[in-house]
Amino acid sequence: MNSASNGHFNLEEDCSIINEGEFLEIRRREEGKFYRGKFISSNRYEEFSAQCSFQPLSGRETQQLPEGDRETVHVKVYTAFALKRDDIIVRNGESYEIQVLDNWGTYTKATARLIDVERN
Repeated sequence: MNSASNGHFNLEEDCSIINEGEFLEIRRREEGKFYRGKFISSNRYEEFSAQCSFQPLSGRETQQLPEGDRETVHVKVYTAFALKRDDIIVRNGESYEIQVLDNWGTYTKATARLIDVERN
């Protein structure tokens, strides 16, 4: 059991699970830019593969979600690098969008929500 399940943080214990994780595809929206004084967001993604630990939320973590989000599938994702909000992780053909980040130096614990395929 990792320390996140009891609410206490232990970098060595929590981050060791990343090494036991799997390589998943991560899509990150390219940075937008200013053009003639207006910010234009990009619709292009850079894609890369990275080792992640992918886990279901505990009952307590599910209860901490906003009430309207509790019916949607959410997961925890641990990585040994910084994720960004709105990154998309693809696992077994399903896409999950990063919503909440908890950075621990170079490690990240993120909460991600299952999203519709059409949105990608």
